[in-house]
Amino acid sequence: MIALIVAALQAASPATPIETVECAVTGRHDHGQLSDIGFACPQVSLDPDGLLAAARGVTSRLEPSYDLSDFNPTSIVGTVEFRHEDGARRLPEPTPFFSVTPDYPARAAEAGRNGRCDLRFTLTPSGRPEAIDVACAQFTNSRRTRDGRVFEREAREAGEHFVYFMPEPGAHPGCAETYFDFLLNGDVLGEPVNGAPRCPGESGGDER
Repeated sequence: MIALIVAALQAASPATPIETVECAVTGRHDHGQLSDIGFACPQVSLDPDGLLAAARGVTSRLEPSYDLSDFNPTSIVGTVEFRHEDGARRLPEPTPFFSVTPDYPARAAEAGRNGRCDLRFTLTPSGRPEAIDVACAQFTNSRRTRDGRVFEREAREAGEHFVYFMPEPGAHPGCAETYFDFLLNGDVLGEPVNGAPRCPGESGGDER
């Protein structure tokens, strides 16, 4: 009976809280060059020095600058979350810094074809994708109809331009996933591609 009471109390006890702090991404975008990237973090009472060190560690793993003159990032993240857990401040996982939307393949557009591509890639220490695996499918009204390789080249080229903020080395496997929907009409969405490559431990959820 005592053991049952103790077990019930343990089950009812709240887990150790994880404090999350959002830091704004800062930088300079001049003549197609993105540089001086950093974080503006709020004042915190819990481990402020650890937050500063974690933010500096993330920016130290970035490249000094990025040449955006050949393409326009579709999304540049505005804030990044740092957590305080297990007694330390950290970026919990690779976080997209900027991403790119692929061009629509002309051949697919002319034929009125929709599609979806799922991507998996490993990440360099500076957050660049490499070893990109792509699986694509064509579909009509959310039903897969045929091979989607017509979308593969544009999906791969867009994925190559992604950049991620990276956690400290060894804190997270350097693997990430994303997907692209190629839509001629915005109300038609594709399902995840069957057999698409996944990161170790992932159950098929999408990140973008």
